[in-house]
Amino acid sequence: MKMNISKCSFLGAPAVGKTTLLKLIAGKDISGQYIPTQGFDRGSIKIGKQSVCAWDFGGQKAFLPFYKQYFMGSDLIVVVTDSTPVNILQTKQLIKWARSINEDEKCNIIAIANKQDLPGHMACDRVANILGVPAYPMVATDRTNRDKMYEILKRHVNVNGGDD
Repeated sequence: MKMNISKCSFLGAPAVGKTTLLKLIAGKDISGQYIPTQGFDRGSIKIGKQSVCAWDFGGQKAFLPFYKQYFMGSDLIVVVTDSTPVNILQTKQLIKWARSINEDEKCNIIAIANKQDLPGHMACDRVANILGVPAYPMVATDRTNRDKMYEILKRHVNVNGGDD
């Protein structure tokens, strides 16, 4: 049986929930303690018959110049926002940057409108409208959202040739 491998890159400002989303999908413990990702982390997620190499990029601006080489070849970029108006505008700039890196490649970009449980969050449809990419509401610290996040990734990873 042939195993398909896709590359999925998670991008967003600091403290928006990128690592927490990956822990959620992997079924790992979500402690609630914020520990910034320094540089990047890489892991593997199995989605159906598809193996997904997931790259979790730290959100600090100092790392951005180094990421270009790692973003190349991504099948899917998941941009994570904390759903606040200021962060959504920052996220829009990250999407523009990601598109400029992958302009010659067929790479889908989606957004996760995380932290939908916090006061002052923007509704997901408004987030999608501002960002110009499909967006999905999420609360990454809620373990009951694991299947939802799994299905979101499955839908978009399969667009790039994966099998169910």
